[in-house]
Amino acid sequence: MIVFAPKDLDLSQSEPAEIWTFYERRSDDSAAVFCGTGGRPVYAVGDIHGRIDLLNEMIETISEDMADSETSDRPHLVFLGDYIDRGAQSREVVETLVALNSREDVEITFLVGNHEAFCLKFIQDARIGPIWARHGGLDTLQSYGVLLAENDHDWIRARDAFLLGLPPTHLAFLLALKPMVEIADYVFVHAGVRPGVALEAQEIKDLLWIREDFLEQRVTCGKTVVHGHTPIARPELKDGRIGIDSGAYMTGNLTAVKLTDDDVEFIIVGRQPDRYAVAPAQRASVAS
Repeated sequence: MIVFAPKDLDLSQSEPAEIWTFYERRSDDSAAVFCGTGGRPVYAVGDIHGRIDLLNEMIETISEDMADSETSDRPHLVFLGDYIDRGAQSREVVETLVALNSREDVEITFLVGNHEAFCLKFIQDARIGPIWARHGGLDTLQSYGVLLAENDHDWIRARDAFLLGLPPTHLAFLLALKPMVEIADYVFVHAGVRPGVALEAQEIKDLLWIREDFLEQRVTCGKTVVHGHTPIARPELKDGRIGIDSGAYMTGNLTAVKLTDDDVEFIIVGRQPDRYAVAPAQRASVAS
């Protein structure tokens, strides 16, 4: 069992901010994936990054879809992490997710993203404040009422003020985030998995941060990996994985995927709303 422990994270070698451009694959090889969900619908939502408007729209869209569903099986809703930073309403996003977790008509799993890891590490060690700030942490601090002047480097004071403004329910939410969840033939993580490593042996740093080592190889873990973390212009379904980070804070679009035993369907809300299922000709079983 993989347990998320922020005290074990080494963020000193985190990625530079310039990676936040759309990822382009170097390979043209395309191999789709299609798996089962154990009979019930499963929804996964990509990186939100402080966009409460898009989160509210996505919740409404998914709720309407669940109400229209002909199945009696209780749906499972998975959030892939990166709820905070970069966007202006991180506090409102967390508050909405905390409230959403009380719903009884759907099972909900919240995964941890690298930005939540930054936040929790900052609470433990204020010295990482400058690194978190370069990754959008200032937007989160501001949403909780902590304002830093341009030349203010008193990160301990900022951390203490942040803790004063952080509701206990929000802290409990952050601490309860999971690194991974497996549902039937799918595994859901924030960033991806390390190729050649069994799921139970994956390291937290890879689940939260991995990019090219995961994206440039076909997944061979025996399950289809559903992930966010790497912004792409359109949802991507190939090589044993499904990527749904549409760069919400940059593009104004938030993407989810609906999975059933019969379909893979993408749901996009925001500036360029869209909804489409993957054509049967594109589907293929994932290699083990």
